[in-house]
Amino acid sequence: MQGIQSILKTAGAASLLSATLISSVIGDDLRDVYDQAKLNDAQYRAAGHTLEANREAKPFAKSGLLPSVILNAGTRYGNGDSYTGSDHTASAQLDLTQPLFNREHYMQYKQADSIIAKAEAEYSTEEQGLIIRVAEAYFNVLAAEDNLQFTRAETKAIFNQLDQAKQRYEVGLIAITDVHEAQASYDNARSNQIQANNLLEQTREALRVIVGGSTGELAKLKPSIPLRRPNPSSLDYWSKQALDNNPAVDAAHQAVEIARKEVEVKRSGHYPTLDLVASKSETWDHPSFGNDRSNEEIGLQLTLPIYLGGSVSSNVRKTRHELKAAMENYEGQKRAVTQQVRDAYRGVETAMSQVKALQASKVSAQSALDATVAGYEVGSRTLVDVLNAQRDLYQARSNHAKARYLYVLNGLYLRQAAGSLGEADLDSVNTLLK
Repeated sequence: MQGIQSILKTAGAASLLSATLISSVIGDDLRDVYDQAKLNDAQYRAAGHTLEANREAKPFAKSGLLPSVILNAGTRYGNGDSYTGSDHTASAQLDLTQPLFNREHYMQYKQADSIIAKAEAEYSTEEQGLIIRVAEAYFNVLAAEDNLQFTRAETKAIFNQLDQAKQRYEVGLIAITDVHEAQASYDNARSNQIQANNLLEQTREALRVIVGGSTGELAKLKPSIPLRRPNPSSLDYWSKQALDNNPAVDAAHQAVEIARKEVEVKRSGHYPTLDLVASKSETWDHPSFGNDRSNEEIGLQLTLPIYLGGSVSSNVRKTRHELKAAMENYEGQKRAVTQQVRDAYRGVETAMSQVKALQASKVSAQSALDATVAGYEVGSRTLVDVLNAQRDLYQARSNHAKARYLYVLNGLYLRQAAGSLGEADLDSVNTLLK
């Protein structure tokens, strides 16, 4: 959010101004860019692989409850004066172990559900995060394009004033100080234009990183967009939705459950294990005959930990502290999400009011500039007054563009905090573009 705000603070003319074409077209609206990002964004793709990796926790834990079958086979050769037996012995043994009681493996099996649930919540967080990152990068480019258009228009206007000032000075209508004032303003505007051009390239590059390639000319916000309060218009409703549905909160909750079950896993070190064991072995001696041997066994194997140097108790204490840490993190995540949803809710309302107020401000600034220019023509206003009025007009346009972008983004931030952000919300924003 900070990135878009820093750019929008210097945003220029309203977004209806046309932008410079960008080569290697991928898509020209928000949905097109998002679809490409889903295919190519490295962070999002990595999250998908991480999810699949964590889903293996269940079959891996289940394997500890299932039988294991191991085959061992070997052969030996012998020779020498003292050798009296066969010179070739071959053997094979098949061992089967079926856990009957293993509390540690059982608790790990139960823990796997929480591990997968946490991974799915984290992936959902990343899915919603991708929508936000794409939207921010997209509107960063639009804001930078506006900023460049603004600085170009301002530079041109100041250049015209500088040219007029020089002509007026030559015929003795104004002092040289007015020319110097205009020249200083023009030089500063040129510097701002260079900076704006660099900023545009930076924002395009940031978008390219997400989508995996260059984009085409991006669709702009329509000149007029509907301004609506959050629906329902209840901060308490959105706060409750955030606590109930935000995937980051869910992930923190699952982390508590994982830690709680990890305590039980470590406590299992005090418990015995009981296995059903069976084996079958065969031995063949050659070239002697009649010495082949076969053996079959089945039984129960009990393992009882009596004393392990205090390692089990130490691990239990360690995991209990980790559980408390997870619980604190869970509480902290709930507070953070509550703050996020409140900030976004107020951000929507604030931006909505600002869009309306700044629309009027643009009209007022234009009227003020017209009046100042007229006063300058008759000698009642100075050139500095004209330059300041021009700056106020472009600043009003900049502030209006900024408020429009922030209104749209805060609507997405609100739904993200509430845990309900999805592609349908992106499509709704896309209808505001042209």
